[in-house]
Amino acid sequence: MQMPVDAHTAVLLLFHDHEWEQNLLMHAATLEPFFIGALRSRKTQEIRLQRLADAGLSAAYCGRVQGPIGLVPCLRNASLIAVPALAEVTANLPAAQIRLE
Repeated sequence: MQMPVDAHTAVLLLFHDHEWEQNLLMHAATLEPFFIGALRSRKTQEIRLQRLADAGLSAAYCGRVQGPIGLVPCLRNASLIAVPALAEVTANLPAAQIRLE
């Protein structure tokens, strides 16, 4: 699997397929994006992080996976999820990537 990810990249998972999610998150965590996040609930995040740890992802890398993403919790409508998720990514932009003119 090839993902063009670097320090200027945010990785967001906005779907509910746990089989795909684990592999994608494990791979993304090792590529050093500035933000990694996944959808769902706090309970799902706990399970997600435990599965990643059980699969061999270090605690440091597990700690990079944010969830549930979105500044507005518990949204169910796909159209409404995108804006709060993007707002959270924007709020986590590294200072070096922010250019005010």
